Amino acid sequence: MDIEIHKNNLKKYIEEDMAFKEPLKNISDFDKYCYNHCLDIKEVLSELDKKENTINLMAEQLTTPVHSKKWVIDYFTNKVKEDIK
Repeated sequence: MDIEIHKNNLKKYIEEDMAFKEPLKNISDFDKYCYNHCLDIKEVLSELDKKENTINLMAEQLTTPVHSKKWVIDYFTNKVKEDIK
């Protein structure tokens, strides 16, 4: 799934950026902005993980003999994509 690749890349970027920024005492306003932006991205990724877990739980509960768990997950994923457009 494309979003998984992007999430993993963002997580890696945040970890690298945070590791670099933490020890610095005097950082510029731009660096503070970037640091805060990384925190915002980290929060969004956390929310995405929560949503993904919710969808997985719903998929387990909504699985029927006719519709598999994968079908339910795909259905909700496509609904989200439609809502975004």
